[in-house]
Amino acid sequence: MTIKASEAPEQLSIVLEAGLVPFLTGAPGIGKSDIIKAIADEHNLELIDIRLSQLDPVDLNGFPTLKGDRSVFLPSSLFPLEGDALPEGKDGFLLFFDEFNSAPLSVQAASYKIILDKYVGGHKLHEECYIVAAGNTLADKAIVNRLSTAMQSRLVHLELSTDHVSWLKWARNHKINPFILSFIEFQPDRVMNFDPNHSEHTFACPRTWTFLNELSKSDRFEFERNTAIIEGTIGEGVANEFLGFIGQIETLTPLSELIRKPLDAIVPTKVDTLFAVTAMFSNQEALDNLSLVMKYIERLPLEYQVIALRNIIAFGDNTSVMMDIPEISQWIKDHQNELAG
Repeated sequence: MTIKASEAPEQLSIVLEAGLVPFLTGAPGIGKSDIIKAIADEHNLELIDIRLSQLDPVDLNGFPTLKGDRSVFLPSSLFPLEGDALPEGKDGFLLFFDEFNSAPLSVQAASYKIILDKYVGGHKLHEECYIVAAGNTLADKAIVNRLSTAMQSRLVHLELSTDHVSWLKWARNHKINPFILSFIEFQPDRVMNFDPNHSEHTFACPRTWTFLNELSKSDRFEFERNTAIIEGTIGEGVANEFLGFIGQIETLTPLSELIRKPLDAIVPTKVDTLFAVTAMFSNQEALDNLSLVMKYIERLPLEYQVIALRNIIAFGDNTSVMMDIPEISQWIKDHQNELAG
């Protein structure tokens, strides 16, 4: 059974609080690492990110050295041990084994004692050290090795599914470009366009949409001009769809005219154009003229009003100031259930 990204933090936290080790799997780029980083932040834990595929057994068992006439194993400084001081301002550690099932079986075997008994060699991990693992699935055609049956029974297995609603919520909180948000609202299945048999250089997924957002922040980047970069970020097929969506904006009433005549400006009727118009309202010019903008937004079908208001709230710098605008506060009062949905 799979879980959505919105469910993952609670599910993982339950497993961690029980002292067990969750193993989160999912397609490449789906957002596994971001979810685990968010859990570390939520529980005020120092995140220790370890790529198990890059380690040798000695890194996990400890380095052999002599102590008198016997050999002992010195644990790596990667691991917080019993008696170590907590990092300043933190309540514990979250040991994150990423690329867990990409590690060879010899390395997996060396981690048995860490996973089940919380020991590195002969040294116990810190009492406030929690462990989580993540990796891709066998079907993804990533570099993945099967887990031994001994390892399988040491983990609680959770598989992450694509969830555009959760991603959009995350994306608004992180101020992802409004044109990307509106496109995913329009084409929700494009948030994760992964096919393990694809022949393109890359594919659209939460990770690569975030890459495109970072590119869009450059003063030299323009969606219409930098098509090669877009194709090289989210894949040619989805890039063509996205650029076609962006092209709809050229057919819209200019924002300045819409603000000047909000009750007379044309309201689109095509679905893709309606989604495109919702992206316009994160513009600073719109945010500076919200009373007039709301007069136009309220002429849109309700579902597009909701998308437009979500964008405005996400990109506005001061929500309390926006709530002082009667048109905004009244709309939210009338439609708070739709806005939260």
